[in-house]
Amino acid sequence: MKKIILLLSCVLMCSMVSAQEKKDHKEPQRKKVAVVLSGGGAKGMAHIGVLKVLEKAGIPVDIVTGTSMGSIIGGLYAIGYNANALDSMVRVQDWGYVISDNEDLRNQSLSDRKKQNTYLFSTGLTLGKKDKNAGGLIKGKNLAELFQQLCVGYTDSLNFSKDLPIPFACVATNIIDNSEVDFHSGRIAQAMRASMAIPAAFSPVRIGDKVLVDGGLKNNYPADIAREMGADVIIGVTVQGAPKVAEDMGGAMSSRCHSPASAIWNT
Repeated sequence: MKKIILLLSCVLMCSMVSAQEKKDHKEPQRKKVAVVLSGGGAKGMAHIGVLKVLEKAGIPVDIVTGTSMGSIIGGLYAIGYNANALDSMVRVQDWGYVISDNEDLRNQSLSDRKKQNTYLFSTGLTLGKKDKNAGGLIKGKNLAELFQQLCVGYTDSLNFSKDLPIPFACVATNIIDNSEVDFHSGRIAQAMRASMAIPAAFSPVRIGDKVLVDGGLKNNYPADIAREMGADVIIGVTVQGAPKVAEDMGGAMSSRCHSPASAIWNT
């Protein structure tokens, strides 16, 4: 009996030593990787190509932040769309309809269709109470509906760091006091819509006492937010060209605006 007790004691001691050795020699914890996507209008579609490269290389993404177009690509990626799904979604959309306030052709009368084919922009006038969402050439009704459809399953008010597959944040600008508004929670479709509301083009998004427009006015490359969320390594993608000077502001389609996307790797 004593021999059995002695044997069990030896086995127990060996197990404790082995466990302590594993604890002392555990592998270092993997660093958190954040992808930061800038604004940049249609050029922001280049973000999808970068995400494809990251997926092909097997690089994990732990955090996503974005502004304007970067908030749209980043937000959809954060809720589970992979790069190929985003690419397919971009290709099949009728963007002329999406970025307009036109009615779905299936719901339009013949006269409405004729007006739509005649005029580049058309809108209705409402007499009486002023539309509280006025303030831009395009109200963004169809765009908001598209975001709602794409965010199915994530349409409630959420904590973007806890309730999404990948923690996410995006940036808008409050034109009431010209302050930066960082979205870490709320309705993700509404946050993306606010972040890309280009002034004078799209109507602003009103949330409480805030009137929100494109986040690029305050923080077009939100790497600082990614750091605050715990990122150790930042893979940044910017599709903006060099800072504009006075003569560049004469035309929105200036040749200087056509710059290729570039990636910035920060550690």
